[in-house]
Amino acid sequence: MSTPLSPNVRVDLNPIDKAVMPDLGYAASGSILVTITPPEAVTAGARWKIDGGADRTSGTTVNGLSIGNHTVSFKAIAGFASPPEQVVNVTAGVTPAIIAAYTQIPAPTITDEPDSAIVAAGDAVSFAVMANAGGSPLTYQWRKVTKNLTGAAAKTDTYPIPVVSTSHAGQYNVVVDSGGGKVTSPIPSANLGVVAAITGSSTVNQGATLTLTQAAAGPGITYQWKKGGVDLVDTVDKRISGSTKNRLIVKLMDSADEGDYSCAVSMPNHAGGTLSKAGPTLPVTVRLRPVLDPLAFGPWTVAGSVIDLITAQNAPTRFTVTGLPSGVVLNRTTGQLSGKPKIAKPAKLKIIASNLAGSSAPLLADVVINALEDPTYGVFNGLIERGALNSGFGGTFTSTMTSSGTISGKLSLGRSVHAFRGVLESLPGPNATALITISRGKVLTPLTLEFTVDATTGHLTGTVTDGVSAPVNIGAWRNPWNSRSNPASGYAFSYTSLLRPPVSVLPLPADAPPQGNGYAVVKVTTSGAVKWVGKLGDGTTASRSTTLGPLGEIPLHWMLYSYTGSSQGWATIGLDSPGFQANTLDGVVDWMKNPQASAKVTNYRDGFALHNLTVIGGRYIAPAKNVVVLGLPDSPDNAELTLTGANVGDALLASAAQVTFQITAANKAVMPPTASNPAATRFTSFSAPTGAFGGSFVLRDPKPGGAAGTLIRTVKFYGLMVPRLAEGAGYFLLPQYTTDSPVPLLSGKVRFAAP
Repeated sequence: MSTPLSPNVRVDLNPIDKAVMPDLGYAASGSILVTITPPEAVTAGARWKIDGGADRTSGTTVNGLSIGNHTVSFKAIAGFASPPEQVVNVTAGVTPAIIAAYTQIPAPTITDEPDSAIVAAGDAVSFAVMANAGGSPLTYQWRKVTKNLTGAAAKTDTYPIPVVSTSHAGQYNVVVDSGGGKVTSPIPSANLGVVAAITGSSTVNQGATLTLTQAAAGPGITYQWKKGGVDLVDTVDKRISGSTKNRLIVKLMDSADEGDYSCAVSMPNHAGGTLSKAGPTLPVTVRLRPVLDPLAFGPWTVAGSVIDLITAQNAPTRFTVTGLPSGVVLNRTTGQLSGKPKIAKPAKLKIIASNLAGSSAPLLADVVINALEDPTYGVFNGLIERGALNSGFGGTFTSTMTSSGTISGKLSLGRSVHAFRGVLESLPGPNATALITISRGKVLTPLTLEFTVDATTGHLTGTVTDGVSAPVNIGAWRNPWNSRSNPASGYAFSYTSLLRPPVSVLPLPADAPPQGNGYAVVKVTTSGAVKWVGKLGDGTTASRSTTLGPLGEIPLHWMLYSYTGSSQGWATIGLDSPGFQANTLDGVVDWMKNPQASAKVTNYRDGFALHNLTVIGGRYIAPAKNVVVLGLPDSPDNAELTLTGANVGDALLASAAQVTFQITAANKAVMPPTASNPAATRFTSFSAPTGAFGGSFVLRDPKPGGAAGTLIRTVKFYGLMVPRLAEGAGYFLLPQYTTDSPVPLLSGKVRFAAP
């Protein structure tokens, strides 16, 4: 324990001496004696000084000091806390004896060592130590084995690693210094193990060898491979080797070997225990040799179109058939049989499917070929052209024809819908016809519906009339698909498409149609069902359920704006066999809107004339993990968003109509800072799985008409990504810069693609 120093030591002189000494011509002076304790501090170099003068040793007396206050201070030495600086009052003839006590700083002790950890690459980890030295301040130095780590974090009681990689794996410890000594946590104080990715093929041919490697690092790590969470053991299955090493080998793979493979990585900790971390899971698929599905061919008819599809499990890539009758051919890639038998003679077929893993067992099929019979039947969907009969709005035609020749269906003429029933009339040759009268009550004249079905193509053509207006034409296609016997395998995917308006000529006329891109997501099932969900360029919903024609034909019709406008036309899916990766979606729909009666309508109140929209798109396949959408490079500023039309170029922030931004490998849209993005253009949604996106931008202009203040227009945009076009596109609706009330909206294009 230190001895407190007296802040003032004063020795009074005899009053007589005070009076005599000046007369004798002597200047009064005094002295100070300082003794330092403990001896260990003196040995360690403890010293004292008066008024900042020279260092003096313990027990030294300083004489001749002037009368008054003097400052005594003490030298700082390692391992000890110095006494506080003192002010001493010196009087004549008195020598104050001061005892100055240094306090020895204790060496630190570690009360809680840092813990070992094993983590996944990319995770965060943090090591922490708890130590004390009797309340003395501590300093820290983290080390990896014996090498000091750098950075501010390495000087604190906690050492974080925000993003761990295998290079961080190893043994960590920390040196704690109190000023009175140092203590080092044991080496290793904390082990760090890091588990990274599994490498190897996720698809293996039947009979081939699977090789998987678990990337990991750390002191003394061990491995245990698992399938479906169950340990693999080399001695149990002789096809397996390396089940306790970083590389797993499984020979002669078969369907039973499919599953989720993972590797548990273990590591000793500093306390003698074990830490474990399950690595990532890799689903492994075995590419099996094809197995042909059961077939029920025929009976076929002479001169009748053969539309049977050979199907097989396990992704066949090639089909072979022997014994086909004359006139029937095989698409070796798709398994589609086509053509017409020429002879009414039973056929014995031998069918084989193959892929990279090998060939299927052969399947034998006997096909009965009958003599020519009467017409084809099924479900037909199509369109009715625009004309006076439907007030220029067009219409739809749908019908089901059974094997017995009965007909039922509906047709729409603008806003009116009429059901009909009838019976097919067979003709010599492959075609069939129908003539049906549809009653419309006592006031309106009946409708006359007639059509012909081409049994070769499944195409229906005909007309409908009321006997007063000119007949309007009908076109429809039979849906030949069903999920069992004739699945639409090549078409049954998801597609994204745009509905592009005609190229605009600036300046736009007052009755110009919307300039934004409409868009749609189209989904097709193996049964030929089509679901079309989308928007037109003015934001109007355009969704429809229909069926697929034999060559991918899709009829489209929408009555709009409370039966004051419509859009209709055809789109077609084009096959990209054999993989169907690049299936296309093309077509043309027309679109019109009559003037609107309500003064509250702001969205093209004056309507617009009939004009064509170009349908263009293709199959949408969501990008793989860490692959940027639309095939864009994984780099900064890899995309550019542009806004055109709707007079956006007249805004004060017209430069904001073009913004360069980044789409990351995680398919997140990262916009530039405000300086490069003055209109605060941003994406509020950006879905790589579906291709849909949405966002907004803000235009700031002086209020029109000279009014004070700023007109702020916050505008939303919407669209779809179309990989076929390597772009995302859609529309926005911009309130115009005007004093008109209500403020009209105009449609413009939004588009992003590579710069």
